[in-house]
Amino acid sequence: MTTTAIANPSTQRIHELDVLRGLAVLGIFWVNIIVFSLPSGVYSYPTLFSHGNDLNIAVWAFNDIFVEGTMRGLFSMLFGASAMIFLDESRTSGPDLRVVDRFYRRNILLIIFGMLHAYVLLWPYDVLYVYGLLGMFLFPLRKLSARTLLIMGCTLLILADIPFTSTAPQHPDRLASLSVTDDAQTKADPRETAERDARIRERLLPNIREEIRFRQADYATIFTTQIPDVIAQESSVIYTTNFFDMGGMMLVGIALFRFGVLSGRRSTRFYIGLAIFGYLVGVLSRGVPLFNILSHANVSFGMPPFDGIDYTFSRLPLALAHASVIMLLCRVRWLRWFTKLLAPIGRMALTSYILQTAISIFIFYGFGLGMFGRFERYELIYFCLGMWVFHSVFSLMWLSYFQQGPLEWIWRSLIYAKRQPFRKAPVDTYAA
Repeated sequence: MTTTAIANPSTQRIHELDVLRGLAVLGIFWVNIIVFSLPSGVYSYPTLFSHGNDLNIAVWAFNDIFVEGTMRGLFSMLFGASAMIFLDESRTSGPDLRVVDRFYRRNILLIIFGMLHAYVLLWPYDVLYVYGLLGMFLFPLRKLSARTLLIMGCTLLILADIPFTSTAPQHPDRLASLSVTDDAQTKADPRETAERDARIRERLLPNIREEIRFRQADYATIFTTQIPDVIAQESSVIYTTNFFDMGGMMLVGIALFRFGVLSGRRSTRFYIGLAIFGYLVGVLSRGVPLFNILSHANVSFGMPPFDGIDYTFSRLPLALAHASVIMLLCRVRWLRWFTKLLAPIGRMALTSYILQTAISIFIFYGFGLGMFGRFERYELIYFCLGMWVFHSVFSLMWLSYFQQGPLEWIWRSLIYAKRQPFRKAPVDTYAA
């Protein structure tokens, strides 16, 4: 193994951060594709819109153990780290206020991008709006020590799981929640569970069909119907959930960046130990309850999604374990091809994130191909893998001609109030 350079001197980018950001963008799509393509509640209740076959349950279990909450958390950590790079002490210590002006303009523009993403592209669970809003609070915290920020971040994450701060769900499980009754939560043998689930599915079938008809409607119908959800996500959900959840992860990310964890500056032994610790804690805290559910044949509508304190104490170690694996991969010479596929996606994270939504609503909603509700959960893996390949090829090709992604170029041009370089300078093949 060999340690990669911390930053590319010509671009002042940190390769490891780009690779991590690429992983987070792809991981977020693995989570969001369920909401884009299947009725409410399927995200957390694997038997709601399927026959509960082993493939669907396996994909659901993998998602709940390794992906749910960890990729969003990793993305939030990276946003905090990038904010501190922007607010580098050498740039903010002088009397010039242009950096401060640009920093707040940066966040205001993210808020605008988030609103367009939520309203125009019909994705109410957008994170850009939240990042832009919470990013406003980071400037006064920039001089706090890494240890203080770590304590503050972990405190917010713990508060996120107190009932009064988590009343609004991140994902639409309203349909499934209708079926969670007292009798549904009691233990039963496999035959009783199957019979109960069949009765619940039959009762909810009209709701499922209605939602499928809604998602296959025209753009105007979906747009106007989703407005209350967007308003809720951009108001009450922020101060009941996202302020603690994403805000906490941002502070943790700043602390870890200053400790050198997210930039690849720690030793190989450190990353191996952190990966082992993170996976042990995360898999045990999530896997044991899930194994108990599976062993009792109780994967049913009565099974609530993972939440509570154990949710925080599993997803943070898992996110750190994922990050540690990426740091190790960046040091293995014969795996550099893999990290070089992820890094361009990370450099175009804003474009990739928005593009995922644009492609998905075209494929699944009625004003496009109208494929909503036509796939089993496991079948969406193929679509997800196809999207990953597309992102990799598109990012590599785009960055071979341009210096940054299209939305990144618009964002930075508006931040600096000046048109930024876009096309790469042509290579002089006759140069000595």
